[in-house]
Amino acid sequence: MSTPTTPAPDHIDLRRGIDHIGVTVAAIVHDGHGRILLQKRGPKARDEQGNWDITGGALEFGESIEDAVRREVSEELCVEAFDVKFLTAYEVHRVQ
Repeated sequence: MSTPTTPAPDHIDLRRGIDHIGVTVAAIVHDGHGRILLQKRGPKARDEQGNWDITGGALEFGESIEDAVRREVSEELCVEAFDVKFLTAYEVHRVQ
């Protein structure tokens, strides 16, 4: 007797940093005169609610770091990023 199989779902909602490793990009937005833009994290932020932070977000599969920075700046600040420069890479492991 065979067991019926359930077809695989078309979409599985996996959570970055919880169900798999999440890679994040961050951008230091400045005006060229020594001033940088900080954003206050809202009450619905995943973590560090109420803290000041630079802009950033998740790197999508297949996306370059520069493209991710440009997308995040556009999505969060409604402006176009220009002169994007890679500064450094580091790892942070957050425990939920």
